[in-house]
Amino acid sequence: MQIKTKFILLSAALFAASLVTGALNYKSGVISGQQHTAMIVSQRHMDADMKHDGIRGNVYSALVASKNGDAELLKASQEEVASMSDEFAQNVQDNLVADIPQNIKDQFTKISRSVADYTSFSKNISEKAADYDIAVAMLPQFNEVFTVLEEDQGKASGLILAWSAQMDKTARIISIAMTTALTICLMLAVSLVLFAVMALFNPLKCMMDLMKELLNNNLSVDIPFTKRTDEMGHMARTLEFFKQTLIEQKKIAEDEARTLVREREEREFMEGKTTAFDSQSTGMISTLSKAAGRINSTAAKLTTASSETIDASQVVNIVAREASENVQLVAAAAEELGASSNEIAQQITSVAEKASRASSAAETTSVQVSELNALADSIGDVIGAIKAIAEQTNLLALNATIEAARAGDAGKGFAVVADEVKKLASETANKTVEIDDRVARIQHAIRATVDAVQRIISDVREIDHATGAVASAVEEQNAATSEIARNVAAASDRTQQVSDNIANVMSNAEETTVSAVDLNTAAAELSEIAELFKRETTAFLEAVNKKS
Repeated sequence: MQIKTKFILLSAALFAASLVTGALNYKSGVISGQQHTAMIVSQRHMDADMKHDGIRGNVYSALVASKNGDAELLKASQEEVASMSDEFAQNVQDNLVADIPQNIKDQFTKISRSVADYTSFSKNISEKAADYDIAVAMLPQFNEVFTVLEEDQGKASGLILAWSAQMDKTARIISIAMTTALTICLMLAVSLVLFAVMALFNPLKCMMDLMKELLNNNLSVDIPFTKRTDEMGHMARTLEFFKQTLIEQKKIAEDEARTLVREREEREFMEGKTTAFDSQSTGMISTLSKAAGRINSTAAKLTTASSETIDASQVVNIVAREASENVQLVAAAAEELGASSNEIAQQITSVAEKASRASSAAETTSVQVSELNALADSIGDVIGAIKAIAEQTNLLALNATIEAARAGDAGKGFAVVADEVKKLASETANKTVEIDDRVARIQHAIRATVDAVQRIISDVREIDHATGAVASAVEEQNAATSEIARNVAAASDRTQQVSDNIANVMSNAEETTVSAVDLNTAAAELSEIAELFKRETTAFLEAVNKKS
């Protein structure tokens, strides 16, 4: 049952009890008035009764005074009879107009007629009391009238006593009823106060204390009265809902604080990573650009060296052919050996010088190609580092996307940034794959160039050795002409070997030139890739810094 219903029922009961008490109080007042009227009527009746006896006594006193000749007493007795008769009649008349029951009023009406007869006869006999004999003769009739009036007075006294007793009984009943009603009213009032204290004030005070605790962020308090079905239960459930709302808000605030801290940490981490990535990528791009420049320079030098090698090889090839022709001429015409030996010596000296230059250029080219190979390997290391950074950035972007998805609407902006970071990381990885492929091609071309240069060095050394041998042979030719035939044959074989080697040198030099051109192209592409990577990295860092 609701508190309001209980309060209304208790108030209605208290009001009804108050109405009953008021009605009983009114009835008690009426009864008290009737009791007062009964008392006055009874007093009047008693006074009339006394007047009734007094009139009779004064009549007899008048007769005694008349018999004794006491005129003064006779006169006084006659005056008393007249006065008492009037007062007696007035008392009866006053009782008739009083608020009395009808039966008593009827009895007083009957008494009034008897009083009229009695007072009239009393006045008459008192007036005739001077004639004692006549007055004494009227006594029997006077006594009869007195007896009738006395009987009527007795009946009226009985009725008045009965009426008074009835009113006393009614008054006692009303008093008991009033006492009971007042007791009920008091009990209802006390119950209403206790109900207000127990059902309203104490729970309300408890609710107010709980509200203060909740306002002080004490969310561990228990909310009572939640299972009650009245207004207090509704208020308790509302307070419990308010408590749960505060708990949810506190959790949301804590989650938001943790999210802000995590975002700040992630932002600081990303800023640190982007700064480190910027520094590393800048250094790598600078290293890559320098390496590309060195590759370009080395390729240019290699191209120059290859051209010089081709020129020298062509000269050596020509000299070798000439030497072969000279050897054949020596074989045909020994007499011309001296002159031819001088010419051969000169040609061999020239070939030796050119072979020496070719050997030196080949050695330089070998060293440069080795450096180029080392630079290509370092570029591979740089590309590996860029790949690692791109993979780490992609992983960070994936983690940021997951965290942004956990954050909900608050992480949408960060999710966009993470997606852009992820795209840039993927594009960086793709570019590094492309760079890696091109560097692999460069490395392949460099290794082919290294092999070619090694072959050139080997051939040039053989040429140098051969020219030395030829020179020795020419010197020995002047000393030992007997061995001309063998030396000419040996020279013919040597010149043939020189021709073959020079052909190989020319072929290798041409391959070196092609490799140098490829290396130059790869270096240009590497420079373009480094510049593109630099622009993409700068754009990526600017986008990350702008979004963060």
